Amino acid sequence: MLCYSNRSATRISLGRMREALGDCLMAATIDPNFLKAISRRASLYEMIRDYGQAAIDLQKLVSLLTMQVEEKGGATDKISHMNELKQTQARLADVEEESRKGIPLNMYLILGIESTASAADIKKAYRKAALRHHPDK
Repeated sequence: MLCYSNRSATRISLGRMREALGDCLMAATIDPNFLKAISRRASLYEMIRDYGQAAIDLQKLVSLLTMQVEEKGGATDKISHMNELKQTQARLADVEEESRKGIPLNMYLILGIESTASAADIKKAYRKAALRHHPDK
C-alpha cells in the first residue's frame, strides 16, 4: 500500500494524474484507513475539479482523524492529530463550497494535456485514453 501511495506521489509530480489516482485507489483498497492515500486522493480529485468525490474523501479523513485523536494517549501525538484534523476540516469546508458552485471537471488534466493543446492533440489523447479503457482490450 505504501508503494502505491509513493508511486502516486511520483506520478503527480510527473503530471500523470489519471495513473496517480489509480494508485491512490489501489492503496486505499488495500488499507481503507491509510490516511495519506485518502488525503492524496482527495487532492487529486480537487485538481481535476471533482469536488464531490474530494468532499467524500475528506469526510472520511475527518472521521478517521477524529478516531485517532480520541484513541491517542500521548500529548504530542494528540496535538499533531488535532492540528491535522482542523486543517482537514477547513479544507473540507472549502471543497464543499467549491462543490456547490458546480464547476465542471478539468478534462485537459484528466487527459494529461495542456489547456492550450491543439484539436489534433486533444483527439490523440482522447483516443489513447479510449484504447486504454476499452473493454475489448
